[in-house]
Amino acid sequence: MKRRLQSSWKTLMAAGLAAAMLWSADSWAAPLDDAKAAGLIGERPDGFVAPVQPNPPADIAAIVRQINAKRLAAYEKIAAEENVSVDQVGALAAEKIKRQAPNGEYFMSSDGSWAPK
Repeated sequence: MKRRLQSSWKTLMAAGLAAAMLWSADSWAAPLDDAKAAGLIGERPDGFVAPVQPNPPADIAAIVRQINAKRLAAYEKIAAEENVSVDQVGALAAEKIKRQAPNGEYFMSSDGSWAPK
């Protein structure tokens, strides 16, 4: 049990580090932040982003694709290093993102609906 908790904690820390690296060094950080502040892009519970409304403009769809590709690469790297699933890493990153997000940003619930934090 203790070993599993240590492993989960280590994975959580790695997911947090990945999230910090992605947002601080990412050239898409400002457009993502702007789109999230405008309620155009939200965070999913799996650690990826999605447009809040169906049929988003091309620039919003491009931001979503770019961010999700970078997140997937980071999650895969961490999952391989920690011997856990990509889903686990993404879910832990999503929890950290939600805790640190400002009020008003949109988050998808488990039923697929969107609500501001």
